[in-house]
Amino acid sequence: MNNLMSKLRGLLFIIISISFIINSFIDIVPDMFIIVTAFISFVISIYDMSRWPTIMILFLFTLSQFIFFLTEGNFEYWRNAFVDSLIYICLFVSAPLLSIPVRAGGYIDYIEQLVNRYIEKQTLSYTMIAGLSAILGVFMTVGALYIVSDLFEKKLHENKRLTAEMILQGSSIPLILSPYISGVAIVLNILGLSLFPFFYWGIVMALIGFGIIVFRLIIKRKKIEINMRMEPDAIKKYQSTGSDNKPIKHGLGLQLIFGFLSMFIGVVILENILELSFIIIVSLLTLIISVLWMLTLKETIQLKEEIVHYKDNLLPNIHNHMFLIIMAVYLSKMMQLTNTPAYLSELLSMLTDISLIFTVLFIILSILIPSMFGVHSLIPVIIMATSVSPDALGINPILFAITITVGYSLSSQLSPLSVLSLVTGNLLSVRPYQLMYWNWKFVMLFLISATLFISVMNTVFY
Repeated sequence: MNNLMSKLRGLLFIIISISFIINSFIDIVPDMFIIVTAFISFVISIYDMSRWPTIMILFLFTLSQFIFFLTEGNFEYWRNAFVDSLIYICLFVSAPLLSIPVRAGGYIDYIEQLVNRYIEKQTLSYTMIAGLSAILGVFMTVGALYIVSDLFEKKLHENKRLTAEMILQGSSIPLILSPYISGVAIVLNILGLSLFPFFYWGIVMALIGFGIIVFRLIIKRKKIEINMRMEPDAIKKYQSTGSDNKPIKHGLGLQLIFGFLSMFIGVVILENILELSFIIIVSLLTLIISVLWMLTLKETIQLKEEIVHYKDNLLPNIHNHMFLIIMAVYLSKMMQLTNTPAYLSELLSMLTDISLIFTVLFIILSILIPSMFGVHSLIPVIIMATSVSPDALGINPILFAITITVGYSLSSQLSPLSVLSLVTGNLLSVRPYQLMYWNWKFVMLFLISATLFISVMNTVFY
């Protein structure tokens, strides 16, 4: 029965996504059909949801409806608010597709060969952990955590704390700039921004974050070497085998780079050709690239296994995070009926009059601090993006978006309930609060660096 309900849930998610894509070209699917289908999928999903997301979803929905009735909103606004919120289902349905060709194309084996070649070089190997977590995170989001933890199992036995830091900190980098990450896509969609030049600034900010990771590794170099000498017996069984001497097929690396670039170049091309929602563009491109990439692969057996894995495991289980984000977007729509946006804009304007640094710092902290107490980070992200006009604050809209995504990225490090923290904690048998303690120094350095950089760039160039 549970298996049947899961498959039905996945099917309904696909129907909703297809309906939005069709309506983007020919408006023939009624809005109420989409709303009713989404409601049925939620009813089917709720029995299988985790407790905390269920509580948050019901709370956000109740609060949204209370605001709606209190402000005497009309039915048309309610319907449009719901439809605008449900469009993000397309992103959650399509995003996991990118992991299929990456897993089935032999790219993970290629990465494993590289890892085995350089794993004895301490600083470089830990840098690779963070780098691969960031790169694979663009394609596979949370799935990258499982792959990197498997690839660097030896490092986990050497130094669990440092390995966990590198995985979690590296995985936070895509949350700044990747349009295939829900938070980034939502911010760009709400603010009506194109991927470029946002992506340029995102790359710079990602390099700053990665630079902080490497800088801290260099400082810790001696400590790393001491830990390595202290636990030699614990890692003997993870020594490289003769299979590592096989020639490395660098063509796979080039294919991976080509696929990575295609994802971003494709968004730019479709943005200029099609006048569609940014979410629909990203979802369409994800589908197109995934299918074309799959058609080029020769590993048909593994490809079939990955497709079945997507259909039976990934697709039916996107509901926890997805419905929480939908309700957060819906709440932000209802809050537009109140004076909250005006109050928030007034507060930020006062801070800007003192110094832009205070404004940037407040925006990041307003996302970071609530997440530390269990509030899903996308709730303040969405409220900030929908309630504040960057022009009124004298902030360039692109740098305003970067400020929000930096807050979203850093919140993943200190939130006990972020997806990254929960998955990393489960994989490495570490409590989320322990991860918070391990990562707070990185967060503080990145917070200060990002605040100063954004403020200076806005003053110099805008």
